[in-house]
Amino acid sequence: MPYVDNNGIRIHYQVEGEGPPLVLQHGFTSSMRRWYLHGYVDAMKSAYQLVLVDARGHGQSDKPHDPAAYDLDSQKFSIGFSRSVWHIRQR
Repeated sequence: MPYVDNNGIRIHYQVEGEGPPLVLQHGFTSSMRRWYLHGYVDAMKSAYQLVLVDARGHGQSDKPHDPAAYDLDSQKFSIGFSRSVWHIRQR
């Protein structure tokens, strides 16, 4: 399982498929697993490079107990991390 570090909090992500990048972000109280269960990944991975992200506190990402770990300033990096994924996949 790949992770990216966001100020000491591990954010789980998965990259699937080939093509133009498309980030799939689940809704509140869900996880990236839903994209697989409902068939979206299988349907789109032949046309897109999908980046699926488990938000902080969801799925396989870390679940900090400190409420301050969920404020927007703490999460800015986790929103923009996908650029590093593209560089890793394109090498």
